[in-house]
Amino acid sequence: MLIIIILLLVFCSTAVSQTETYYECDFETKCEDFIFDSYWFFENTSSHADHTYGNISGHYITYTNTSDSQPLTTFYIRDWVDHPSNLTACLSQWIYSGPGEVYWEVELAQGDDLQARLPVGVFGMNMNDPQWRGTSVEFPYANHYIPYVIFTNITSALDIDDLSVESCLSASPIPSITTVLDCDFDQTLCPDLLSLSNYSYSWSKIQAEEAQNFTSEAPVVDYSVGTETGILKNWMFYF
Repeated sequence: MLIIIILLLVFCSTAVSQTETYYECDFETKCEDFIFDSYWFFENTSSHADHTYGNISGHYITYTNTSDSQPLTTFYIRDWVDHPSNLTACLSQWIYSGPGEVYWEVELAQGDDLQARLPVGVFGMNMNDPQWRGTSVEFPYANHYIPYVIFTNITSALDIDDLSVESCLSASPIPSITTVLDCDFDQTLCPDLLSLSNYSYSWSKIQAEEAQNFTSEAPVVDYSVGTETGILKNWMFYF
């Protein structure tokens, strides 16, 4: 079950040291690190000061949909997040909202087609006075993922500035790796391991010596056995 966090006061940024910034946008130049859907545009004529410069010469991104049937709006990081095993990552952003509510979900997308989603939580603010407020969300420990931010309820003005994803020290101990599934497809066949029905492709087992009949990019030997007679699909799932 997702943990719902209602933030009624100023958001406190997570304290970090020796961090590495993976992706960032201040919207003073073209934002290359984040992808926004069509409901956002870069504000060139500011009605209020931006966060970066603190004056109306700066820029930010603005949510523009005003229809009664409000669809979800989303932005996500352009590429993968991979951090050292002793760190996790944090999403920081400055949000200008009020009066009204803004709620959003954060998910970590994984897999070739990003269908696998690790929920981080549901977050929100309900403010009467419009101003910039800093937020920071620590991701649960995972590796090789693309963070998605999905806004689910917007009843106020909404602008975003100084957006970043960076490494950070975890607030809780990073769990040790536990193997819950181990298949080499030679001695352990894993008959219960099935392809998902909504994938555009499916998995199958094949000997290494036959694999190049289907694709020239296939390895010529199996990893487990180290010969062309081994089965090519190795699978290990960790949490």
